[in-house]
Amino acid sequence: MFLSEYQLEQLGEGIQKTIKTLPRQKPYTWKSVQGCAVIGPDMLWYRGQLLELLGGHVKVQYVDYGLVENIPVVHVYPMLLCVEVPQLCMPCQLFGINPVGGKWQRDGVALMREVLLNRSVGLQVVELPADPRGPLTVEILLDGMSLSRILCHHEHASIDGTLSILQDLKMMPPAPLLDVWDISTEGLKGPEEPVLGSFVNPNLPLEGEQFGVRVTHLWTPNELFLWPLKKQPNSEMTRETLTEALTKINANITSLPRLTSFPHGGPCLAEYSDGKYYRARLMKFTSIEPLMILVQHVDFGSDDSLPASKLRQMPAELLRFAIQAIKVKVAGFKAPSVECSEDVLPYCPAWSVKAAMEMTDLLHNNITATVVSREPELTVKLYNEDGELVHLPLVNSGLAELD
Repeated sequence: MFLSEYQLEQLGEGIQKTIKTLPRQKPYTWKSVQGCAVIGPDMLWYRGQLLELLGGHVKVQYVDYGLVENIPVVHVYPMLLCVEVPQLCMPCQLFGINPVGGKWQRDGVALMREVLLNRSVGLQVVELPADPRGPLTVEILLDGMSLSRILCHHEHASIDGTLSILQDLKMMPPAPLLDVWDISTEGLKGPEEPVLGSFVNPNLPLEGEQFGVRVTHLWTPNELFLWPLKKQPNSEMTRETLTEALTKINANITSLPRLTSFPHGGPCLAEYSDGKYYRARLMKFTSIEPLMILVQHVDFGSDDSLPASKLRQMPAELLRFAIQAIKVKVAGFKAPSVECSEDVLPYCPAWSVKAAMEMTDLLHNNITATVVSREPELTVKLYNEDGELVHLPLVNSGLAELD
């Protein structure tokens, strides 16, 4: 990490003026961490330090860039350049996190390259090294976001035992710029995106009480999303239904600003497969280039990975409607213990595709449910029109087992 691009350019010009001809080659006794001059691949001179002698090559580090290369001995000269200028690149290590598995994986390094290389970032020094040549322990900020937390969010790293210290860390303001610009930003800043609350869950009947449901999305045969058909209290208070409210919004969807803030679990409007916008919850970033965000359609239960252009800010008035798809576990049966020889669900190999399709057919009729338990997860039993457990045909055909 180097500190000043302007200083780097000035240093480069000074070095090229210092050496105008090639120094004469002669035998040298190379020593570790010895300062030297290096001819780079672009045939320009750079300041370096010797790390290791490898026969006819030496391993050197460009002290103003941090890059390490193995280059021929003839391209290295044991002389110091511009000694009055301190090195402009400092080794750093991130504070409070450890790479998953004990070493940085390729995808984690790729993410850091993408968000750090050739960009100006905020830096807070947390701890100075005991060895003057050792790395600084730092916290790096990208537009106010901690790089350490970004890496942990994408599961490339984990926070170590200094978590409490990391949480209490106070970010220092950046040093003021040397140049003072009298520029007015009045009128340039757009309206801030309003911070919305959470979605409202529907009120479910008491445990043991039977009520009608409509299944909106099936994840596995015993994990699905449903909507209780019992009339919700908030529907009595408002004459307008959720469908009517969304119809009005979709008629003028271009008037809603695009999403600019992406908090985990935050409400938004997301484009569905029919081209219309529905309520959704932000889950996580699935891709950085191109930018793709995983959302969950709270009134259907399905997930979708969408570009930011297909996400809109949600009017706060839509929060008064309870979500129409709650995830439940269906009690009474489980995946067969015998390994399935048929096609399986890629995200849950314990279940076959045939079992999922047959369960979908069984859920098309009038279904009723009773709540078995609410913790640790909402668990229900489902019954068909004849009052029988809806999963029994799956068990009888060997596609599931009783639990």
